[in-house]
Amino acid sequence: FPELIKGQYVFLHREGGRGILIDHVDSLDFKNNKYLQGEACITIGHQHWEKAKMGIAAPPIKTDKGWLLLYHGVSNTDHHYRLGAILMKLDDPTTILGRTKYPILEPEMDYEKYGEISNVVFPCGAVIKDTKLLVYYGAADKVIGVASGDLDKILDTLT
Repeated sequence: FPELIKGQYVFLHREGGRGILIDHVDSLDFKNNKYLQGEACITIGHQHWEKAKMGIAAPPIKTDKGWLLLYHGVSNTDHHYRLGAILMKLDDPTTILGRTKYPILEPEMDYEKYGEISNVVFPCGAVIKDTKLLVYYGAADKVIGVASGDLDKILDTLT
């Protein structure tokens, strides 16, 4: 997370699993063999497009409604990579306030469907510009794209 929450550093990571792990630490000093343990987990979703695995797509973005976490989800059936969103409580990101039922970005354009690895949108960063959410993503492991959406509309689907 880009800021301390209740005086602690909060990490999102995935270690050998299919969900997203959450850890809180008081210090970034890991010299005494204190490593991230996966205190809490955001589990794989129930929708077909995210049942195989999921991963963090961008650092969480603080909004007035909560932390917006973008994630990629992969389908068990077609193996396409799609983008979803989760809204987390500001003072306790282990509390999920909302989650998209449908992907907010999926392979549709030819450059997203055909490439080194076909049918992939793989976001790696996002920013808010005015009222828009801009998501920067790799498309079919060949090109880079940017998608935009109305931030309020996205947040409304999560609350």
